[in-house]
Amino acid sequence: MKLNIQQLSIIFILLLSWSQTSIAQNDEHPKEGVEYDIRVFQMDRNTSTKGIISDISEDSITIMKPKTSKKYTIPAENIKRIQITKKRKEEKSLIIGLSVGVGLGTIIGLAAGDDDEGILSFTKEQKAFSLATLFGLTGALIGGLSSSAHIKFNILGKKQNFIKHQEELIKYKKVF
Repeated sequence: MKLNIQQLSIIFILLLSWSQTSIAQNDEHPKEGVEYDIRVFQMDRNTSTKGIISDISEDSITIMKPKTSKKYTIPAENIKRIQITKKRKEEKSLIIGLSVGVGLGTIIGLAAGDDDEGILSFTKEQKAFSLATLFGLTGALIGGLSSSAHIKFNILGKKQNFIKHQEELIKYKKVF
């Protein structure tokens, strides 16, 4: 069974999406030695406090700004949502996506072989170049999007929601 370019392209996009999604999903649990940015969105304003978790109690969360060491304590009733993002280099995700895309595009283009003579026909090298470019750009885009993955905890100003997520949030607390 010989696969055509469209079928191979669909397989590539599915594989790349799956690989980038699985990378993002692996970030759902904190890892030792990895830093996380915490952003607390407040109920009463359209503002957020960004930093690292310094302390958590049943009633509040304390966020510290790393550059200034200034601490902000936010009561659970004032918290709309807490968002956790892994600090990582977006360039790394872009390069991984680009590399996978270029590699697969080249392999698929070369494996597809030369077209029969006709009005619109390509050599395997032309296909490899075109698909490497297309898949490389697609891979870089997916890699860039996956690098912005984050975890959300909806508190909605309810203390019981805060308490429900407290055990998970404690895992992201910075140990000084």
